Amino acid sequence: MIIDISYYNTITDWRRVAESVEGVIIRLGYTGYGSGKVTYDKRYYDHMTAAKHYDIPRGVYYFPASVTRAEAEAEADFIFENVAGEELKLGVWLDSEIAEVKNKSGRADRLSREKRTEFLHIIIDRLKGYGITAGV
Repeated sequence: MIIDISYYNTITDWRRVAESVEGVIIRLGYTGYGSGKVTYDKRYYDHMTAAKHYDIPRGVYYFPASVTRAEAEAEADFIFENVAGEELKLGVWLDSEIAEVKNKSGRADRLSREKRTEFLHIIIDRLKGYGITAGV
């Protein structure tokens, strides 16, 4: 079993996690659905440090909300700057979702499927150019 973890997950016993899972995918960060600001997950460093300490295979994920090519490129650069040199056996992933299902009030929520896909491809292609394979 592979689990994904973020700020919303409190882990009190990493040894038990190491004994129970095949790997963890840790949220690196996200782009604010209101602000558009690229932001670290508040527990990214803690989760990454613990996973390394217990030698748990790991990957990262990022929650993009780009609405322009420049923003998608900035998201890719942020990801690259933070994963370059990391041993990520489980890779890099993009978690693209509608932020506010009821009102679709997130800045990227009203993108068409085609536009959302275009921005995800921009991120993936830019990461690929850096030598990093990513998926959605």
